[in-house]
Amino acid sequence: MSGIAGEAVKELEFMYESDAASSFLVIRCAGRIIQYQAGMLESNDIDHIIPVEIIKREDANYFHYNITSQIPLSVYLKRNKLNREAFLRLILNIAACMNNAVGYLLYPSNFLMKQEFIYIDPATQDAKVVYIPAELRCEDVGTLQTLVSELLMQHINEEEFCNGNLVQRILAEVKSEAFSIRGLMALANELLYGQESRETAGLSPGPEICAKTLEENREKCKMEEKKEAEENPGTKKLSPAVAIAVLLQFVMGGAIYLCRGIIAGTGKDAAVNYAAVALIVLAIEVLIFRKLQAMQLFSVRDEGNARKDTDSGTFAVLDAGTMFKPDILKHEPCLIPADGKDDGEGTPKQLIKPGFSQKTETLEMRNEGGFVLLNVSRHTGEKDIVIDRDEFIVGRLAGHVDHVLYSNAVGKLHAMFIRRNGCCYVKDLNSLNGTYINGKRIESNKEILLRNNDRLRLANCEFIFNCVPEQKPDSPEKDKEAGICTEEGLYGIPGRLAGQL
Repeated sequence: MSGIAGEAVKELEFMYESDAASSFLVIRCAGRIIQYQAGMLESNDIDHIIPVEIIKREDANYFHYNITSQIPLSVYLKRNKLNREAFLRLILNIAACMNNAVGYLLYPSNFLMKQEFIYIDPATQDAKVVYIPAELRCEDVGTLQTLVSELLMQHINEEEFCNGNLVQRILAEVKSEAFSIRGLMALANELLYGQESRETAGLSPGPEICAKTLEENREKCKMEEKKEAEENPGTKKLSPAVAIAVLLQFVMGGAIYLCRGIIAGTGKDAAVNYAAVALIVLAIEVLIFRKLQAMQLFSVRDEGNARKDTDSGTFAVLDAGTMFKPDILKHEPCLIPADGKDDGEGTPKQLIKPGFSQKTETLEMRNEGGFVLLNVSRHTGEKDIVIDRDEFIVGRLAGHVDHVLYSNAVGKLHAMFIRRNGCCYVKDLNSLNGTYINGKRIESNKEILLRNNDRLRLANCEFIFNCVPEQKPDSPEKDKEAGICTEEGLYGIPGRLAGQL
């Protein structure tokens, strides 16, 4: 069991647990369980409410909520601001969920209305909430009015929120003494769809409003995924080189088949004859390909991986289709002659990458420092990861993370790396396939200190953690392991990896 996630109080205590494949939010509740509500939640799959499993122990009841692959709204909003439409959809979905819960005999006051316990799908922005089926007296659960006010204050300076009177109308609604969930739904519906929709919303049942926004969210997500698939550098159409290669195989195969009698009758051993013919065919195909390439009918260079990382600086494109950042040392095959010239005879020369000189530079002069994940899995298009922010998120959902991993096994927002006091920590963000350090899966939502040369695996993407500390820890007496990154910290291949090579 990991540490406390929220403030421990007499009535409610929040924590996290993990097993081999799932992550759970666990709420210890000292209050009495409302049995019919607990049975309702355990027996029904209610839209937008996270299912709960109740475990009774001697001192209290423990509510287990499966939050695998779910991202807390508080984490999501650290890196992404909601636009006007997304904000209204989010409010409408949460309000509709609370309104619909009345039909299941659930209390609106028992919903956990705090950003760290509201979970969101980053792709569709669909929200899921936590319901506590127990008699509560404390105010730790929060209220819908407070939640809406906090979200509005976080976005009040955004451009789309300044247009019209959206802020004033929503604040007036949530602060009204006559506040009602249906009134908030009607207002959000009007601001989202127009004046006519408010009249319709006042008469329509909540589920229809919620279903409408959900369907629009999902359609929007499908359109974005389709657009991303078209722009994804990893997705390539059939190369002309592949088509030519297939055509050549058919042509050569047909020629060999037609001449099989002559081949078999030449010499004493037919197997040797066929082997000789195969070598001749291979040589012919190589010559044809080289001739076609010289005529520039196709290029074997892979432009798919030549992307620009706007957060990490400008990259030069190498002939192999990889990316290179001039100010960070990497250990890949060198591709450009040291003198920048080619003698035309294919004579092996010492090769270096652009931006490098043959003179060894002094490390102290670089004054860089930092943390790097050296890629050892070498998936297509992947490169080393430079952790250049205090909170650095890695995942597969472009536009929502600091570094994109092109693997479907990786979570949308898979893990967060935290720089603090000269050290680096990793925290798994409830990913389905998990985060592993030296072969051991770590618990979700718990910060784990990374040591130099640790082998880190994010789902099926493997890295070696390499660090050069920017500063000495401020208070090593508080963290005895804080200075551990200084032992072998140099950019380049870590000592352990170099020993294996």
